Amino acid sequence: MPQALVPQVLHVLARALREGAAVHQVGAELRDLTMQLGRGGLDAYFAVCGSGDLGERVTLPDGQQLRRLDDPHPRRYVSVFGAFRLERTAYGSREGQALKFVPLDNRLQLPPAPSPTS
Repeated sequence: MPQALVPQVLHVLARALREGAAVHQVGAELRDLTMQLGRGGLDAYFAVCGSGDLGERVTLPDGQQLRRLDDPHPRRYVSVFGAFRLERTAYGSREGQALKFVPLDNRLQLPPAPSPTS
């Protein structure tokens, strides 16, 4: 995707020079292309990171053993490039209880997820 945007940027600049476009118009078009690039980049990054599945069980540094919960635990993440839905593997004692460890959140250094009641 990034390679496809480079010709578009060059086209915007060439057309702007040819037509004598106002700088705010050129800036708006470049911003839109930059947003597409950023969104596509984060999509690709999240895809490569996966769900954070570390196997059936994990052992925390304190020695506590947790099991992988059956269902994915989606989370909304909002960046300057828009909102994303992250499908995450979570670990805990059982479904319905507080999540004890979410490797993807840890890997991405996300802030704590808002509680379902907030």
